[in-house]
Amino acid sequence: MMCYLGNKTKLLTFIEKVIDKYKIEGETFADLFAGTGSIGDYFKGKYTVYSNDYMYFSKVISEAKLSNFKTPDFKEFHKKYGVSPFEWLNKKQYKTEKKLFYL
Repeated sequence: MMCYLGNKTKLLTFIEKVIDKYKIEGETFADLFAGTGSIGDYFKGKYTVYSNDYMYFSKVISEAKLSNFKTPDFKEFHKKYGVSPFEWLNKKQYKTEKKLFYL
């Protein structure tokens, strides 16, 4: 999950309760000011979601989230490395060079 200032993830259940409480019907959901696309991603199984934001990164993230309905299986990665990309990244040792940091 990606978070940044203004993230609406904590509002997901509240939004869903408002929809249920007022019996709001429809087949379309507009995720305006989408940001990281958390709202659209949450409701994509129930509605046709339209996502909008001024920032280009939001378009890229929302397009990826809204176009995929299952977690990728990473078959080729697993075939090459023998583990999932998450395991591979978590086991990787990262070292920084002191010269990269200027104080």
